[in-house]
Amino acid sequence: MIPVAVAAEIAVAAPHLCLGCLRASVRVEPPHPTLSSKLDITGRQRVKNLPRGGPARLGPVQALRDAYRALGKEPGRYRGAAEALLRRLVQDKGVSPVNTVVDINNLLALETAMAVSTFDADAIDGPVKLRRGRAGESYQGIGRGALNLEGLPVFADNQGPFGSPTSDSERTRVTERTETILMVIMAFHDCPDLPRYLEEARSLVERYAHGEGMETTLVEGRPSVPGAG
Repeated sequence: MIPVAVAAEIAVAAPHLCLGCLRASVRVEPPHPTLSSKLDITGRQRVKNLPRGGPARLGPVQALRDAYRALGKEPGRYRGAAEALLRRLVQDKGVSPVNTVVDINNLLALETAMAVSTFDADAIDGPVKLRRGRAGESYQGIGRGALNLEGLPVFADNQGPFGSPTSDSERTRVTERTETILMVIMAFHDCPDLPRYLEEARSLVERYAHGEGMETTLVEGRPSVPGAG
């Protein structure tokens, strides 16, 4: 397992934070019909059962938005990816299948309303720390162009930031050439169901992405070891 730690400023802003991490060897393939159907059905059910006020009123989304505010980032301008995904569905824009691993990521995000990031583990350089983005830091977000990272919770390695709950980077994106993944389910709220969600992630990766050699761990939202970035 790639070492993952949480910086003090994140622990203060999100005292209930816990990360569910999964590392696996995979074979990434084009969208699978059954998985694509699950994604569509889950999205429809989520929209049907949204609370009054929309995605922003869901507990996991509210917790992430609160953490953004505590870190000095405006959540209305930099929405978490799960919230953005749900807003697309509310606007009837749909969620297009991409590949088996990305579709698993999006399915879990819809089911949990939590931030889920999946990275090409071979593109990660050294240990990982979830920390606050610094002034002047940016990267090319997937499908977003340059993303201003100041104030965002970001995953960083020896080369700097490569992921966030808003958008992950082109550097570590999952493609059909990816052989090993690191998936992180981010619970910014008290979430006793996180181990169950992590086990579901493991099952989905095994079934649809031929996952092997899988390792899982829970990382509590507190500083543990000196990190990268």
